[in-house]
Amino acid sequence: MKSWASFSSVDIHGSPRVAGNRTPGLWLLTILLLFGSAGLQAETPMNNEEAYSQWEQKLNLTDEQKPRVQAIFKENLENLKKIRSSDENRLSKARALKTNGDEMEKKLATVLNDQQLQTYRELRKEMRDKLQEHRDQNKVSE
Repeated sequence: MKSWASFSSVDIHGSPRVAGNRTPGLWLLTILLLFGSAGLQAETPMNNEEAYSQWEQKLNLTDEQKPRVQAIFKENLENLKKIRSSDENRLSKARALKTNGDEMEKKLATVLNDQQLQTYRELRKEMRDKLQEHRDQNKVSE
């Protein structure tokens, strides 16, 4: 167990945050929102191309949709990097992440058909559930 001296602050839930690890929960949320639940299940880390390829398959994208969706995902990744590196507090970052996710879904809705959009929403819900499960497990182990 770490001494309290090694913690730099507390997170939004009041749990101590380890010095040098600025936003571990935010980073995990970013990865999950962008790349899906496979990141939690896989034993080896997944790169952006592999993650996008999984989204492509799960959404059953047409050849016409692929470059448009890839551009949306790329823009989203750039926005996530900006949010993560900003000097804003955790609550502001969480709000920015939510807004970014909502904007991404609006853009995807212009490209995806109804079934694909429903699949996307279901996958995002699964990711949120897995993230919450991961957080709950970390609370128990602390």
